[in-house]
Amino acid sequence: MLKPLLLVALLLVACSQDVPKVANRTPAERAVLAEKKLAVPPVPRTYAVGQNELVVVEVPVADSQHFVDKQRCMVFRDLELKQVTMSCGQQPDVLVAAP
Repeated sequence: MLKPLLLVALLLVACSQDVPKVANRTPAERAVLAEKKLAVPPVPRTYAVGQNELVVVEVPVADSQHFVDKQRCMVFRDLELKQVTMSCGQQPDVLVAAP
């Protein structure tokens, strides 16, 4: 009984740490941070799937309010049939400015 209580206490202590809130920053501060995040080129991760390859790329995407999210794109390379399939899925949940 003591171990679950200790685990919950440790989790609560870890969650109480001060985390900088992006939403409380000014638009100018968010714009500067967004530009820095968008300037970093994405790093692809390559996985071997049998004799084929799966390449995963996370691309940063910013909205009009300068909030940055990442969109994950996957490229499957079939080396036997020499075909490539790319899927980027749905756009990330970024805020859209009101018209």
